[in-house]
Amino acid sequence: MSSLQDFPYMIIDKILITRFLAGDQKSFDKIFLHYYPNIQLFINGIIHQKEDSENIAQDIFVKLWQSRTSVAHIQNFDSYLFTMAKHAAFHYLRKEVYHSTEPIGNVQPQEDHSSEDEIMAKSLLEYIRNAIDKMPEKQKEIFLMSRRDGLSNEEIARKLHISKRTVENHIYHTLCYLKKLILLFIIIYSIYLEKIR
Repeated sequence: MSSLQDFPYMIIDKILITRFLAGDQKSFDKIFLHYYPNIQLFINGIIHQKEDSENIAQDIFVKLWQSRTSVAHIQNFDSYLFTMAKHAAFHYLRKEVYHSTEPIGNVQPQEDHSSEDEIMAKSLLEYIRNAIDKMPEKQKEIFLMSRRDGLSNEEIARKLHISKRTVENHIYHTLCYLKKLILLFIIIYSIYLEKIR
């Protein structure tokens, strides 16, 4: 009698996925072991933070298990997983812009990557850096003290001898500005990709 490993590759996937959708833990474990390395590498290729990419990849599979009853209609499982990974990676990048205490300039794109998603991520980070550089000096200083240096609004106010409310207003307007820019960038980039395909 043939073992599971004797079936063609895609048949194995379909069998495992069918069992996984039915709630079989062992099948899910095999899917995880099969897909996790590439999902983690894909995410790391976009965000370039190894530990965070591992955590994001693990979260994706946790969500996959929790929502298994709602993904039964998926035709292309590979595409579905990598789409989840792409959205999670871009969510991470947006969160880095708004909440990170890491210097934005520390997120360095790696070389020798050519996928559309990786190119988009690199372009988006450069777009954000340029936008911040072109801000009015005081607005830029306050935003970087908050996001790069990790200072609280009260600490920034004391250092610059201005009110906390002024600091809050500068940060609020900066975040609104960057949010609109990111959305515009994604729309324009998506239209560009559609035209060249």
